[in-house]
Amino acid sequence: MSVFLGIHLRLDFMNYFFNSERLIKSYFYIVRKNIQDSVPKAIMHFLVNYVKDNLQSELVSSLYKQEEISLLLSESEHIGQRRKEAAEMLQVNYTIHLPILHHGLICCKL
Repeated sequence: MSVFLGIHLRLDFMNYFFNSERLIKSYFYIVRKNIQDSVPKAIMHFLVNYVKDNLQSELVSSLYKQEEISLLLSESEHIGQRRKEAAEMLQVNYTIHLPILHHGLICCKL
């Protein structure tokens, strides 16, 4: 009878050992998954905050540099040319449409 009791205790110990091993492995996998998820988030958090803080100060400092204000406020040649062409087209439209509009208003009054 003591042999059966010894085998039974040994089997109970083996089950306890395998269950403990399985629980520890499960816990390890959960912790590893949490760390794998949180590390990129933490890196992005610190990276984005660092860039946000430093980028704003760099932009403000470059904006207030006295020697670059005229460069920042100047109009590029391409935009100036497009603005001139648009003003010319607007003038042509006025010269064409105003007499037609004026004539239409006179005809409608009759």
